[in-house]
Amino acid sequence: MNCFLDPGVDVLRSLIDKPVVGPCEASLAIAGLLGWRFAVVSISGGALPMIEERIRALGYGTRLVSLRGIGIPVLKLEEDLEATKEAVKREAEEALREGAEVIVLGCTGLAGISKDVEDEVGVPVIDPAIAALRMAEVLAGMELKQSRKRYY
Repeated sequence: MNCFLDPGVDVLRSLIDKPVVGPCEASLAIAGLLGWRFAVVSISGGALPMIEERIRALGYGTRLVSLRGIGIPVLKLEEDLEATKEAVKREAEEALREGAEVIVLGCTGLAGISKDVEDEVGVPVIDPAIAALRMAEVLAGMELKQSRKRYY
């Protein structure tokens, strides 16, 4: 899946036995290994309620200390990449003041900027696209199958 909201993940899990990995779920699992309290920095504000709902549904709601939008729509993120990075950095720094120990980028459109932001803010910054890919690689390498539990 290539959307932070993990659309279709639950349905696919009910249909196949191969592991299905969503960027949100993978990112939160990794964030949970790196720190207790995390923040999500996403794009424009309209997605924030849906992101919060997904985080709560996955059981991470009590660990979320900040959910912030940068005010840039996904289709405009690459028009001025430096401005996008600066906006993410600004919101990440605010999230750190609110108690976050790890920053999760809340949009796969932000892929590729995590290291630059991490170097600036000094805490782990998780790229959801990479998190999903690496988690899928781990599950495939371990030859694990999806639980038979119905998700949908």
